[in-house]
Amino acid sequence: MKLNIKHITKYTYTAPVFLNVHQLKLMPKSNYHQHAHSFKLNVKPRPIKNHVYQCIDESVVHQLFFNTKSTFLTIESESQVETFDYNPYDYWIYPLQAIKIPFEYEPSELLLLEPYLNPISIDHNVKIFVKETLEKTNHETIHFLMLLTKRLQKEFKSEYRVDGAPLLPKVTLSRRAGTCRDKALFAIAACRMVGLATRFVSGYLYDTNLSNIQHELHAWFEVFIPGGGWKGFDPTYGIATNHYYIDVCSFPSYELCYPLKGSFSGDAESSLSTNVTISPIDQFKLSAETV
Repeated sequence: MKLNIKHITKYTYTAPVFLNVHQLKLMPKSNYHQHAHSFKLNVKPRPIKNHVYQCIDESVVHQLFFNTKSTFLTIESESQVETFDYNPYDYWIYPLQAIKIPFEYEPSELLLLEPYLNPISIDHNVKIFVKETLEKTNHETIHFLMLLTKRLQKEFKSEYRVDGAPLLPKVTLSRRAGTCRDKALFAIAACRMVGLATRFVSGYLYDTNLSNIQHELHAWFEVFIPGGGWKGFDPTYGIATNHYYIDVCSFPSYELCYPLKGSFSGDAESSLSTNVTISPIDQFKLSAETV
């Protein structure tokens, strides 16, 4: 599937401010199930420097430097990406003890997976929810992951919130509602509670078969399954991720997955607006990255 993704982010300030360094994570990754053919970036006011580098998770970071005051900041990105159809269940768990929870990762894997196993603070009610889910699935790893994903989709109302950090799992549970990032963080906390290495993923979703889909940045979670590698699950729609999902970045912590990180100096208030359009295309016109 070939897609064109246009993403516009605009900050408006009530008075002229000096724009400090901004870091962007908007370019889709290239890996075994997707390939970014081109990426264009248009920023106003124009930065004096755009430093591009590869981050820890192999995502691409654009670091922007400014030397002017402005009453606005507009960032327009356009990506042309191709995703490859694959079966998210086409793997065999190995070693076999990983079929059921709890299990232990291989020592060589554990060395790299430690950041993805760090527990997230949860209260007694969240622990009960996780234990109930585990018992209902007879401690079977894949069954647990799918039931957890489906419970978060069916039992928790989906909300939309344009910015801000994810809510704590205990808050999401008490409200029985949350955004995609709220549900993803809840699932990560639940998985780490039972010893599963899990990471937060930010990207895009394009699937006309799903109802009420909004073309915005989307969040889900991935679990490292022995014999299967990193496998994604979307608690907003209750499914395992597939070629309709476009990865941008993935980290042990959601703080590292922000699409835009920056600040300004000055006595002003800011407002944010975003717009994302995703459309299928038949062929690519490869273009050089510009700012």
